[in-house]
Amino acid sequence: MSINFELLDLRAFLAVFDHASFNKAAELLNLSQPALSRCIQGLEARLGVPLLERVSALWRPTQPLANLWQSRSVFARRREAAWSPLELMLPTYQLN
Repeated sequence: MSINFELLDLRAFLAVFDHASFNKAAELLNLSQPALSRCIQGLEARLGVPLLERVSALWRPTQPLANLWQSRSVFARRREAAWSPLELMLPTYQLN
């Protein structure tokens, strides 16, 4: 499976997600709000799943995005738990 998308589409989505604001994201990316919305809609279309649910001037993550975020958090915790004992066994080097 191959998914092609524009880097700007991904940057637009991450800016909205990180700043919880279409206004702030559009300002940071030097885009109009309609252009920002088109970027996110383009990403959603390419992925085939809605990422953000727009409610008036607010947004919230859709269930697929919430599932992805939860999976990412679980993966990060498992990875950290797996590496912690290994890190204790590895020699520690300090630069002088």
